[in-house]
This record gives sequence, structure tokens and C-alpha cells, in this order.
Amino acid sequence: MAFRDEISVHPSAISFTRFSPHTDFKIKQQIIINTNKYIKTIKNHLTQLETKLFYKKRGVL
Repeated sequence: MAFRDEISVHPSAISFTRFSPHTDFKIKQQIIINTNKYIKTIKNHLTQLETKLFYKKRGVL
């Protein structure tokens, strides 16, 4: 039997929980995220992809 992982997303954090099939233990890690910074990073990444696709479509890349 394998580990069972659960990921839950909250407005200001992401929680990762791993359940072990061999014990009753669960390992939990919570990552607090700065939502505004995270959204800005995603938007920047999407803009870069959009730019690449724009130039690739025109045969520049």
C-alpha cells in the first residue's frame, strides 16, 4: 500500500498532508503564501508565455 497525499488550498496557505499506510502517523506541512506576490508571479509567467507564442507564431523564435 502506498502513501496517500492530500493537498488543500486556503486563501493564505497551502497544506500538504501525507498519510502513511504502515502507521497511524500523518505528516503535515503548511506553506504560507503571499497571495498578491503569487498572483503577480503567475501573471508575469503568463505574459512571458504569451510573448513567446506571439513570436513563435510569426517565425521569429
